[in-house]
Amino acid sequence: DGRWLVISTREGTDDRRGVTVIDLRRPNAPPIALVTALTNRWELVGSDGTRLFFLTDQDAPRGRIIAIDALQRRAPEEIVPQREAALQKAHRVGDRLILSYVGNASSQAKLVGLDGRHLADLTLETIGSAAGFEGSIHDSETFYAFTSFNRPTTIYRLDTATGVTTVFAGPDVPFRPDDYSVEQRFCTSADGTRIPMFVVMKRGLDRTGGSPTILYGY
Repeated sequence: DGRWLVISTREGTDDRRGVTVIDLRRPNAPPIALVTALTNRWELVGSDGTRLFFLTDQDAPRGRIIAIDALQRRAPEEIVPQREAALQKAHRVGDRLILSYVGNASSQAKLVGLDGRHLADLTLETIGSAAGFEGSIHDSETFYAFTSFNRPTTIYRLDTATGVTTVFAGPDVPFRPDDYSVEQRFCTSADGTRIPMFVVMKRGLDRTGGSPTILYGY
């Protein structure tokens, strides 16, 4: 909201950071050290008055959202706990937090209130990768890019009040993406690791007699 100057301290390119803030509304305000030890990831998500929201892996290797009151200096408050999927990014847009997760090699996105209350799971076109969701506290919409095996990168508009997404811009392609399905399967490796796989095929394909398949891995 323009109130805080947030200074991140780190060594080299390490994600582990310290955090210091300065209240720009108070003339000659002294720096306030919120995080001093360079032991965890601390990524500013946004603020609400004196409360600052951070994405951190402190006591949560897959990521969680906490709030720190910069002036009252209470103990950090957990807003969104760690989940099974890994929390990659978080943004404040209007009075919402948009959380971007990766689970089983595919993107997931959730809309929560500033108190962490779950509002909606955002519906993506299919299994794939989503990125973006940026904005400001004055916005009621955000945009994100989505890519899948059957769909080239397309830009979507998200109404944060309703959770409704619509296509904003996309490339012209000589086929209908919806004519092809993307399914996720799992196999178990020799050491017991559960490995995700993706199967792309034309919808309605008769697979009872076997079908020619291109196998690709990396």
